[in-house]
Amino acid sequence: MAENCSNISPSSEVHFQELSLAEKVGIGIATAVCIVVIVMFVEQAHFVIRKCHPEIRIKTLWLVGIYPMFALAALLAVFVPRAALLCDLASSIYLAVCLFHFTSLIILYSGGIPELLHKAESTGFSLRTPPCCCCCFCCPVIKATWPNLRILRVMVFQTSFLQPFISFITLVLWLDDKYVKGKLEAGQAFIYLSIVDAVSTLTAMYGLIVLFSTSQAFLKKQSILQKFWVLQLVLFIHTLQGLIFDTFAMFGLPPCRGKLSSIVRSNAIQHMVVVCEMLVLAVLARCLYRRPHSFHTTEEKDGHPHPIHNGIAEGGGGEGELQAGVVTSEAKLSDVVGSYPAPKSGTGNPGFDSIN
Repeated sequence: MAENCSNISPSSEVHFQELSLAEKVGIGIATAVCIVVIVMFVEQAHFVIRKCHPEIRIKTLWLVGIYPMFALAALLAVFVPRAALLCDLASSIYLAVCLFHFTSLIILYSGGIPELLHKAESTGFSLRTPPCCCCCFCCPVIKATWPNLRILRVMVFQTSFLQPFISFITLVLWLDDKYVKGKLEAGQAFIYLSIVDAVSTLTAMYGLIVLFSTSQAFLKKQSILQKFWVLQLVLFIHTLQGLIFDTFAMFGLPPCRGKLSSIVRSNAIQHMVVVCEMLVLAVLARCLYRRPHSFHTTEEKDGHPHPIHNGIAEGGGGEGELQAGVVTSEAKLSDVVGSYPAPKSGTGNPGFDSIN
């Protein structure tokens, strides 16, 4: 009955008592799907640990782990409605870290910072990219220099620091009833924290897209475009899809029933949909990160350059030559990638160096 509806999230016991048979079946399906996603990740992690080069192993594990992370967090939000906010915040933090790991993966696929800057020297970094400046024709093309690349990386990296801070403030205000998701009032912190979160996320995505747009021309063999969109879809699902469901809930869709308000029911449906979407994206990511992508290093084996495809050592050797798919040389890829030297005093511009 509508008069019994409350926007306060019920306990898990009350929640399950109010669920219909169809909703309980939906939760059962979501649970099975979540288990499948986790099993797929365990199998994929085993493959990555055995085959991938150490320097890109951790990046790949973080990126393929985003799907079981989101699926598990969404499922917990369905089982425990009062923990929905905490689960969403945990997913936001994980996504923020994955954005930075993807930028690092682009650099590794390119052969390191010096090689990336060399390959992008003719094109530079175009600032006329979405989501901020796709229509700003006045935006210049900046030179592919170390200071400019460092600024792009900081733009992506800042969200890894801000997201945990925003999440902590959100939880503190939520416990004091000063934060109610979807409540647009001057006395509520939701609108202010949402603005800060949106600016941080857009800034990170802008820096990532600028770097990605430049590198996709010479990283086609690594399927960097497909990998980018698989990650981008997670961001869309986490932000835009959640906004759509919240908007429906504000207009009473789905209608409240018993002690379950429209917001509570909408959150449950949204998180069940997220679990199923993560299965589709996990399958796509599994195929993409198993393709034989080229990754060249300057390491040598028997006096010849030793290529590593998608971080997977090649050469057909057994355990004696290649142990767990890793080059037997003691030199780490960090010795190859290194850190690009800063420009000499008086010759570099600490800001953006424009080509135009």
